[in-house]
Amino acid sequence: MLSKRSYYNRISHRKIRILLKSICLLFFFEPKSFDELFKSGYNASFNSIIGSVYLIAMLFVSSIAFIEFFRYIHNDKGIDFLYLLQIATIVFLCFAVLMNGTISLVSLKNLYIRIGLVLFCFNNSRQSSTDFYYSGMYCFGFLSLLGVISIILYPNGYLNSAHKQYAVYFLGSKNSSYCFYYCFILFYILAKMADGKISKKFLTFCISVLLIVARICDSGNTTIALILMLFFILFYNTRIVCKTWTPIKAIVAILLIDIIIYGGTQFDFFSKITAIIGRDTTFTGRTVLWSQGLNYFKSHPLFGAGDGISFYIEDAIANHAHSEYINCLAKYGVIPFVLLVISIIIIAKRLKTIDNKNNIALLSGMMFINLLHMSFDVYNYNFTIMMVFLINSVYLNKKQEAVLEQEVSE
Repeated sequence: MLSKRSYYNRISHRKIRILLKSICLLFFFEPKSFDELFKSGYNASFNSIIGSVYLIAMLFVSSIAFIEFFRYIHNDKGIDFLYLLQIATIVFLCFAVLMNGTISLVSLKNLYIRIGLVLFCFNNSRQSSTDFYYSGMYCFGFLSLLGVISIILYPNGYLNSAHKQYAVYFLGSKNSSYCFYYCFILFYILAKMADGKISKKFLTFCISVLLIVARICDSGNTTIALILMLFFILFYNTRIVCKTWTPIKAIVAILLIDIIIYGGTQFDFFSKITAIIGRDTTFTGRTVLWSQGLNYFKSHPLFGAGDGISFYIEDAIANHAHSEYINCLAKYGVIPFVLLVISIIIIAKRLKTIDNKNNIALLSGMMFINLLHMSFDVYNYNFTIMMVFLINSVYLNKKQEAVLEQEVSE
């Protein structure tokens, strides 16, 4: 039996480990404000230094993750197929830009860091998935809090932009904040699932605050995503969600929505639907970008048109198609896109095997929300890695528990 002093020492050491993991994870998710402010010439020296610190830290943490991983597999231990699939997707993203002639040092840096993130998540969740959930919750909770404060203090961004679509906040543009909010909520849900005590009141409060902030910066996509989160949280542990929502239904719903959105904007009924939810039929010009992205894909189906392609809308130029799926097809071709789809199908199938139907419904809802948001926006691929990893980790935890129970019974 542990003495009181030994018990408190163990708790203290655990908190330190969680804090260190939070800091390491934070380096993989640099707020876009530093880069945007540097490009605009605002306090360029300071923002350049911050960007350099993030880069060095990411490379260092990635290198440690590689070393730990190779030590692990040196002992003839296996790695889950979905982790390998994520690494394969990242490799093919880099291979595509090599084949279409747009490879650069940035591409190689992204290759190293993204694989480093996958291995970092693998190493830490293998040691203690619950500790890793808490470290992610604190990391993204901290970043989300800074993002919220920046929007409240600077409703039009740091540079007091005349139009909020060009405003720069701490986490980046008005739509960039969503990814950080999503990871915070998902990490919280998984941490509290592990402890068996999800607090609806706390989540409702957090999402309500985030909703208010999303309206301040006029982010329609973030608002819709948060409303859907609030729905799944409020009806968690109820028949409304538990009996009607499954991973397969989430995949089918996304497929139908994307077909309607990408292909149905020319029909009259679509304009009536978008009018009801307060959106125009072009989704703020996105349909023009989607059309250009699909044209790029038709011209370069196998390896895409490359990282450097541009998208044009009125008098503005964008560097992405405002859809994760179309952007992937346009820039990198069909192979990374197919690998991404396979990853999504696998986590959907694995979610079905969890024994708690309420948790299945909630996580299916969170997966649906992110896949829906990916239809309208493009962001750092590291966030997609986190969604796949986190939802899959629940399956791996249950699988490990089943193996331990079988070993004990034998």
